[in-house]
Amino acid sequence: MPLLIAVLAAISIVGAQLINAWRESQRREQDIRHDHLHWEYEDRARWSQQRLELYARYLALIDKCTRSVGLAMAQFELRRDLDLKKPIAILADCVDTLAAIKIVGSSPVVKAGQEAHDCLNDMVYDLIAAKPLDPSDRAERDMSDRMSLVKNRVRNVQEAMRGDLGTTGRGAKARSRAADPHRTHDQTGRTEWASPTV
Repeated sequence: MPLLIAVLAAISIVGAQLINAWRESQRREQDIRHDHLHWEYEDRARWSQQRLELYARYLALIDKCTRSVGLAMAQFELRRDLDLKKPIAILADCVDTLAAIKIVGSSPVVKAGQEAHDCLNDMVYDLIAAKPLDPSDRAERDMSDRMSLVKNRVRNVQEAMRGDLGTTGRGAKARSRAADPHRTHDQTGRTEWASPTV
């Protein structure tokens, strides 16, 4: 009988140690998963911030270049000598920023950014090659149409960037509502605040 009690005690001790070892293993795995998720979140936040800064810089450069090309087009239409040094310098900055976007940006952003840059680049170099012509000439109408195309391309870049950053349409509204569960909308679309339940 004492031998049976000793064997049962040994089995229970070994069983308890196995259970504790298993629990410790599970806890370690959970800690590793938690750490992995934490670092993943930190990386996403850091890259998201870098993308936001690059996207804002690129949009500012494209906007500045578009305005500069618009001024050059006005000079073209007024038959004045064109000064395209500024748009060419801005396009060079755009190339540098676009190179960084190609590293951290999504494919739609890179594609839209490259298309907008190429369209502006073509306009600048066509203006360099152009000679002031009479108002009925097709070249002026073509430049005006191409400026509209540039503006559309810039809108495409903006939409791609918003999509990449998660700030488009319903998705952003749904996230803002999810972030504040006390916020509701009535049928007219007005925002109301529900009192929190305690």
